[in-house]
Amino acid sequence: MKRIYPDRELSIGCGLCVLGCLAAHSKSNDLILAYKEEQAKGLVARKRLIEDDEVCVAISCRHCEEPECVPVCISGALTKDDKTGITLYDADKCVG
Repeated sequence: MKRIYPDRELSIGCGLCVLGCLAAHSKSNDLILAYKEEQAKGLVARKRLIEDDEVCVAISCRHCEEPECVPVCISGALTKDDKTGITLYDADKCVG
């Protein structure tokens, strides 16, 4: 399984990795179309930027066909949408 490990020392929190991910997983492979049109139709970046005062890091969800994280989530905060194949996260249910 391929994994990407971001370098926290180099991240400036610009969010370009999120936009690049959005374009890479779009039908058009075009950043502008992916951001303006396809995102409105449900396209979701598989990368999320987590920031606080000290750290900025990109987190990737690969939306696996059979994600190991969903069945072990004790609070039910992670679910798999059967229709879209997207792994969903409900922050209100998450216990950290």
